[in-house]
Amino acid sequence: MIYHRERYLAIEYESSQKSKDRYRSIFLDYAFDKNVDRVLYIVSTPELADKISKATLDEQHYFVSYEDLLRDGIHVQLKSNYRSYTLRQMIEASS
Repeated sequence: MIYHRERYLAIEYESSQKSKDRYRSIFLDYAFDKNVDRVLYIVSTPELADKISKATLDEQHYFVSYEDLLRDGIHVQLKSNYRSYTLRQMIEASS
């Protein structure tokens, strides 16, 4: 969990896929947690990011592959089902 300018960003690392029901349960837990503004999933592959993102129905969850994060750093694209930000834009949005 990262706290920055009165906002919380939860960070999850996923190396393997869970069941769709398990993801829905996790996403629901975050949806009801008033302390979490956004959730960033760093995943082992871009394909896993695509699969996991299909299980969420809100714009609280963002996905990025570990490889992309290492390559692009703060300029990496974080994607949700509704929009995308660079990591830098997400941090600045908390200002």
